[in-house]
Amino acid sequence: MPDRLYVSGLWHVSENKKRDASHYQNLLPGTLELLAGSKLIFYTDIVEVRDQVASLANRQRIDVEFKDVSIRHLPAWKHSQDAVEACQLMALDLIPRPSSFGREKGTIHYWRDLKGSGADAYRKILAIWLSKVALTTRAAEVAQQESVAWVDASVSRFNKKRKKWNFTKDAGSSHQVSHFGSNMNFYGDRLPLNASYLEAHPSTWAQVEKMYSDMSVHALQMPYGHDEETILGQCVKAHPQMFRRIDGNLQPTWRMWRQSILKKPANTAGTRGRTRTGTPCGGGF
Repeated sequence: MPDRLYVSGLWHVSENKKRDASHYQNLLPGTLELLAGSKLIFYTDIVEVRDQVASLANRQRIDVEFKDVSIRHLPAWKHSQDAVEACQLMALDLIPRPSSFGREKGTIHYWRDLKGSGADAYRKILAIWLSKVALTTRAAEVAQQESVAWVDASVSRFNKKRKKWNFTKDAGSSHQVSHFGSNMNFYGDRLPLNASYLEAHPSTWAQVEKMYSDMSVHALQMPYGHDEETILGQCVKAHPQMFRRIDGNLQPTWRMWRQSILKKPANTAGTRGRTRTGTPCGGGF
């Protein structure tokens, strides 16, 4: 396996309706156990978190370097307000709240995070999510390792729950971003990427940040509840050669069936010589 630098961080948002602080504190030991014997850069401004990570790192022989950065000083803090306003423009509360969100990212962020946690808390959460690429790129600029990876502090929640879940055993690629798949949707289509783990060669991260930054400009002009995964998902769509899925390009059977039907020539009277086409439900910039 390549010599790898890991980058992570943890900040608490007390109003967060998705997860409370104990969720992350309970998962940190499993996450650092995965990183045993490695080098880690960890961002936080919370003394208790730093103390917990330092203790766990010592136990797991992890060489950890702390970066004292508050949420308001994260790279995406300025743009997080634009993301909040873009989500507000969805105006989904003009109709009754649905009983199910269908794993649609924008709908979930609107109801759970914007309406549930409140605009101020949602902005803080977005600043954290949207800063992953920039924080990892900063580390990659001075990294001596041949591989640099962002890893969520809570990534151990996926242990034994997804194919090839132990990313420390994945060699990566010299010119691609390695990632896992997602079970969430963007305009009804399955997102190609989950951002709990993102790995690339140090020289690749600058390209990723430029691509991500350019895509963010378009994304935040849309009336939609974006996050780092919807934006990176569009990067995958625009530059598929730059990305590599660790757990394979698996699709639900129904979606594969649907796509095969859309590609089949019609066998209906009056359509000889022509092919019936369809447009999958989806969206883009």
